[in-house]
Amino acid sequence: MPKILNPVWYLNGFTSFLYIAFGPILRLMGLMKSEPRIPHDDTTADDVAAAAQEAVAQAEALEELGKLMTPAEVVRAYAHSVAEDRPSMDLSVLTEQQQDWLLSRGDVDLIFLANETDAGLDRSLNALKVFWRQPRREEPEPTPVLSTTRMSEEEKALFIRARYRELWLPDGSPNPHPKYGG
Repeated sequence: MPKILNPVWYLNGFTSFLYIAFGPILRLMGLMKSEPRIPHDDTTADDVAAAAQEAVAQAEALEELGKLMTPAEVVRAYAHSVAEDRPSMDLSVLTEQQQDWLLSRGDVDLIFLANETDAGLDRSLNALKVFWRQPRREEPEPTPVLSTTRMSEEEKALFIRARYRELWLPDGSPNPHPKYGG
């Protein structure tokens, strides 16, 4: 839609005309706030030199912090970083073989490495292999062996009472986690 056919364009022009024409008069009478002044910092050459020294100190602190990182922390930081930042990372904590191995990993391997524990990362670095973890499954409880012998009436009653107590709690509410599942 062309701007000439847009009624909002005319409304903006009219309001800007009113602002320019009557703004100074209204500000003079105190009915309209004046535009706030932009704060100005008085910077001196000493301020610039202090900021440069602080930047150098921060860079040195980051280098020292990088040297204190364990190999597992370096691998995790590398795996978590963005692809554009990875070439500038310091991998000097790792051996040359470990560096070559880490640099040759694909995106899927890096996702697995980013979510690995410190022990898992150490294991991967020592073996130079990404261990794709499988979620551990709990061992199912063995099913009870049913006997083929006949139960007496008393044994049946004890069996039913035990199952009833297992399905219903003492206050009469159902058990949310029954052992035999009903």
